[in-house]
Amino acid sequence: MATILNLGAGKQLPLNMDPRNTFVVNVDKSYGSDTGLAQLTTEYRKWTEPETIHGELKGGDPSKFRGNMIMYIGMDAAEFIERFPFKFDMICAYRFMEHIKYSDLSYVIYLMSTALHMGGILDIIVPDYDELARMLLDEDVNNPKFEYNNIVLTTEMLNEPNDPHASIWTEQRAVKYLEHEGRFRITSRVFKFRFDERNIYMRLQAKRVEASPE
Repeated sequence: MATILNLGAGKQLPLNMDPRNTFVVNVDKSYGSDTGLAQLTTEYRKWTEPETIHGELKGGDPSKFRGNMIMYIGMDAAEFIERFPFKFDMICAYRFMEHIKYSDLSYVIYLMSTALHMGGILDIIVPDYDELARMLLDEDVNNPKFEYNNIVLTTEMLNEPNDPHASIWTEQRAVKYLEHEGRFRITSRVFKFRFDERNIYMRLQAKRVEASPE
């Protein structure tokens, strides 16, 4: 059984999700309607109640798996974490972190750490600006693929004015952002990760760890 918080979810569910027993909370401001926090709290408690869930699953009998529960919350991601009192086993943030202003990144990453159980996983997908920079430096405006590459570069580096990209992500920056306060340790890095038919992304997974005392 796993509980997953899916930030900036849109229509995208967590990748590699176990279809047998997963409680997913999708959070995105774009949702026209949403589950109230009170209802979500009730469902979360029911789902994680030991005698009704963990007891049933003891021994791994597939006939006792309960399937997925998927809920939707139309809220700002930071506000949701600030207000929701329970923790998750995993947080997914696909093509979301680059929309956070650099000045807000440290706080949002801190909030994510407070929303994860110790040992929980943060799974993020962001545009890899090292890869985008290579595309830009090597481009040939006379190449037949220029228009396609220009769309990729423009959308991944800037996006639309009403929803701009506001922070830059490279491997070195990701390490600095995620590990700086000692609450996360990166455990997996995949480059040229293919997502939404583009292979210019970086997928990182980081484990929630106990920060060392200064």
